[in-house]
Amino acid sequence: MAPEQLDNLLERDPLYIKELWGWGAAGAVVMLLRFTVRLRIVGYKGFQGDYFFMIMAFIMGTICLVLVSLSCGVTILTSSPRNEYELTFNPDSNGTSIDLTENQINVLSDPEIDRLVYGSKLQEAAWYCYTAYLWCLKGALLFF
Repeated sequence: MAPEQLDNLLERDPLYIKELWGWGAAGAVVMLLRFTVRLRIVGYKGFQGDYFFMIMAFIMGTICLVLVSLSCGVTILTSSPRNEYELTFNPDSNGTSIDLTENQINVLSDPEIDRLVYGSKLQEAAWYCYTAYLWCLKGALLFF
């Protein structure tokens, strides 16, 4: 089978990752503004349990975004004239086995299957980080 067989099978939407990072950035701005206001009002000694949960939520959310981006095979390229950043898909991206049928996986070569296995592991770790992220947000609400 041709090496590009896996790349032809995987469906990719480059806008998905941009939207994901956009929502992540919006959430990070809200969290950072919340921390800034709280620090100015009571200082770091006035932090209560909800802020420690929000710090953990910020960390878990960031890890989740990075893992999803890696499992989709996203790379960040810099164009030299204006130093602008652009998200593009890596031709050797990992992908996951979620969108593929058993018959499609059976025709792949061993290196392509290894890429799928690695991408699936990254996606699984991202799901656990997402669960931890949600529980941290719930914990912050309980301590609020």
